[in-house]
Amino acid sequence: MKKIYSVFVLTLIFCSSIFSQQFNQIAAVSEKGYDVLFYKAIGNDNGGPKRLLVYYGNKDNEEYVIYDKDGKFISKYNVGEKITRSGNFFFHKNKLYVLGKKLYTLDLASLKLTSTNYNFPAENYKILEISESEPDDLLLAGTESAVDIYDLKTFKKMFTINREVTQKYARPSVQADGIVVFLNKQNELAGFSIKDKKIIWKLNAGTAKITMLGISLGSYNDPLGHYVIYKDKNNYYLYSCTGGGHLYKQDLLTGKVLLEKKSFKGTGNNAGMLTSLYLEDMNKDGVLDLVGAAVDDNMYCLNGKDFSEIWEYDTDNEHQMPLALYDINGDGIKDVFGVNDYDNILSIVDGRTGKLIKNINVKEGKSFFQTFPVVEDFNELGYINMMVKTASGSLRIYKIKLAGKS
Repeated sequence: MKKIYSVFVLTLIFCSSIFSQQFNQIAAVSEKGYDVLFYKAIGNDNGGPKRLLVYYGNKDNEEYVIYDKDGKFISKYNVGEKITRSGNFFFHKNKLYVLGKKLYTLDLASLKLTSTNYNFPAENYKILEISESEPDDLLLAGTESAVDIYDLKTFKKMFTINREVTQKYARPSVQADGIVVFLNKQNELAGFSIKDKKIIWKLNAGTAKITMLGISLGSYNDPLGHYVIYKDKNNYYLYSCTGGGHLYKQDLLTGKVLLEKKSFKGTGNNAGMLTSLYLEDMNKDGVLDLVGAAVDDNMYCLNGKDFSEIWEYDTDNEHQMPLALYDINGDGIKDVFGVNDYDNILSIVDGRTGKLIKNINVKEGKSFFQTFPVVEDFNELGYINMMVKTASGSLRIYKIKLAGKS
């Protein structure tokens, strides 16, 4: 059956009077009968501008489509089956892998698609993660009860890490410096040594209070939410947050807690329940700060020295999707992009002050929908591109003129 692609060029222009920036929606790309699953800027082996990779899917099939920076169609790659679940596709060393009945590999430089037969039970796993550091080329495949470690080159299982308590909603595991960090219990992270093949540390977050309208309703096991690894010179650190708003910084190798703050936003309903976690130096003091969105309607910027609040921005609705960070006002600090739930208002917030730069309404229809922005420099001096999918199944492409650029 012939596939149809479409590009709609638009001329809607938004202007920010504060920074004299332009926010132009230049295109909306779509595939008839398909939904946008994910989108990413990719390099160009000819040295030219980056290109846009959009991965589409419907109930029967999935496909990759490559566009140029302005949304003009370049090429299409048909997968031929419906396979995508959370974690069944991943990027590693400039390649996109998709695990279905076959292993599909798209080289992001040459745009060559290959498929190979392999013996790997991808359907058994809820979460698949790739190790990007030593020991390299590891696939961390998570089930409700365990994390299996595979050699990515051969898909041979190396060993299994069993969780102490089965997890219905297992978080992705992460690995660096030979330590695999995984969710051992709902409220407990554990560090597993690949060399020693054993758990070498545990972090238990304990319980959190349930408060509604100032009334205590008891407590619950405080679930570990998001966790990220950061390397500073020769040392690795683990940052994590919980549903109750607890924050931790640990030494990855020993598990020692270096910094901790309980309920940074208090104990109110959903207070400080971060749904994303990013590390950036937002006040230029040489220490990484925490940036994240939360179920309590806010975006937060928290000081990396003591987890105190630098700023918060009220998005007027829950915020459970990823953020994007990019400096668009030229002050040397990355600004924060995010789309709230329900209203689908895309807010661009000054990373230094937490003040609003621009709101853009990306909502289509009345149904509940969640989406997120991707912001990339497509090698255009003075401009960046911002992409966000909509409820209609299209991907809007915006061009943003950076402040102070001619």
